[in-house]
Amino acid sequence: MTAPTVTALSVDHATNSPTGDGEGPDGEVMLDIEVVGSIAPGARIAVYFAPNTDAGFLDAITTAIHDTTNDPSVLSISWGGAESTWTSQAMTAMDEAFQAAAAMASRYASPPGMAVRRTG
Repeated sequence: MTAPTVTALSVDHATNSPTGDGEGPDGEVMLDIEVVGSIAPGARIAVYFAPNTDAGFLDAITTAIHDTTNDPSVLSISWGGAESTWTSQAMTAMDEAFQAAAAMASRYASPPGMAVRRTG
């Protein structure tokens, strides 16, 4: 079995900044990568790290959608708040981003998985 290749990508100057706490966000990120790697051995996994804000989340999605270097074919999100906590402006922006993804033939999945990780 071929191990996946994992690349950490910065969005809006956010970085992969592990806390060392396996019960915190580090554990969530590792679990996501492990799940994807187990169902797609040999995959190239791009993990986008963005600020933990509405704008950061949107920028992570749009960065992934338009990433011609890593060219993701599947977007999976397991981090973020419930839509019921979003502003209508944020929800509209996300809807538009995912409509753009659909038009570009990207596929979107929700938990479990990874691709976008909000930090902060």
